[in-house]
Amino acid sequence: MTLSPNHSLRRPLHPASDPVVQQPSLHIWEVLAVTRFCLALIVAAYHIQMYFGSSSDPWKVVGIVGNLNGQAAVVGFLLISGFSICHSLVSSPRNYLWRRFLRIYPLYLTGILLTCWWCGDRPSGPMGNASVEWPPGSQIFGQILMLDGVVTRTLDGNLALWTIGLEWWCYMAAPLLLAVNKRLMLPILVILAAAHLSWIFLGPKLGGHYMHTAFGLKIWFMSVFWVLGFWYYLNCSNAGTPCKLVLAVWLLTGVNQDNLGAHSQITLMLSCMALIAAPHVVVPRWLCPFCTWLGNVSYPLYLLHLPVYTLLYHKLHLENGPLLILGSMVAAMIAHLVIEQPLKRILSTARLNRAC
Repeated sequence: MTLSPNHSLRRPLHPASDPVVQQPSLHIWEVLAVTRFCLALIVAAYHIQMYFGSSSDPWKVVGIVGNLNGQAAVVGFLLISGFSICHSLVSSPRNYLWRRFLRIYPLYLTGILLTCWWCGDRPSGPMGNASVEWPPGSQIFGQILMLDGVVTRTLDGNLALWTIGLEWWCYMAAPLLLAVNKRLMLPILVILAAAHLSWIFLGPKLGGHYMHTAFGLKIWFMSVFWVLGFWYYLNCSNAGTPCKLVLAVWLLTGVNQDNLGAHSQITLMLSCMALIAAPHVVVPRWLCPFCTWLGNVSYPLYLLHLPVYTLLYHKLHLENGPLLILGSMVAAMIAHLVIEQPLKRILSTARLNRAC
């Protein structure tokens, strides 16, 4: 069973009260959950290539996955995040920012603490050593407040953190985007697309990567993909919108290929096709919990894999690439079960008690 041509994803998904939406449309989130996990896996493999080299990849598995490109995976994350946040805001605007905070902050703070404890400096190659000194207090404080790239730089020991601050600022802008007349979305996208393409000329002067920019410029350079996912949710029922999405991503990443390479276009198309095809995919009921579990693990896997690599590689002398990834997946599962879920329940209960 697939979505009918007239079905609109803008309708809130409330299974208990909306049986028409209940069955096929919920499969969107299972498909996107699996896609997010695949993107997190690409980033994890990409960082093994970057920091530990081919000597840690005897079976070439990590190299194959890593060649799908970590920067392209970040673009995919932003597209899916914009789409998902628009749905969250449209379907249930009440307590929207609090829900976002509960979703990302407990593990985000955990990632910062583990990074500071295990690797003040970034992971180094096979013959290098990682520092265990804490970064400056101002840098830690700025990271905790989601101000990396605004008033401080991202912690060197966990460069994956740079995208979380970017997404948080996009979360806060989401209500304003939703309030904007749909006709104004196109000019906004055009301006942000021009901002992204301006990196071609400005990037070498700003450190060579978006995470190294200051004054929030990473938002200026990269938020176009998040807003594009947001726009796609609002317009996905219109004919021609999927083609416009693919064309926009293809043009933006084709003209500005900075930090992209290898087989990055495969990753970009995987992300676009997941958004486009998800409403038409039927996931067997028995497989849905596993897909959801993969989605739940994707965030801690993305957030914690670098600190875990440092612990396993430099402290426990584990040098096998696939085993490093497996160790980070185990850590992600533990973090989801032991840290994320209990803290979300505690904070949700505390807020509910205050409301009563």
